[in-house]
Amino acid sequence: TGVQTCALPISGFWVYFVAVCMILASISMIINYRARLASLLLALMITLFILLIYLPEYQHNESYIASYVIFVGGALLVASVAKS
Repeated sequence: TGVQTCALPISGFWVYFVAVCMILASISMIINYRARLASLLLALMITLFILLIYLPEYQHNESYIASYVIFVGGALLVASVAKS
């Protein structure tokens, strides 16, 4: 089952906002322009997803939580090796 986004106000806006944030963070990391900041903000955003969206329904979303924790680890790894 998917996560219900109906609880979020203006749910269509949040889908596009998160997509734009992820694309901009990816571009920033690829061209190495403030890659540390971009990867830390990406890790923060994904951590907030885990805490606010997936943990309340933990019994149904164990695989989602595990995959997002891996993404947070990858973003923090990029932040640790970034030069900026």
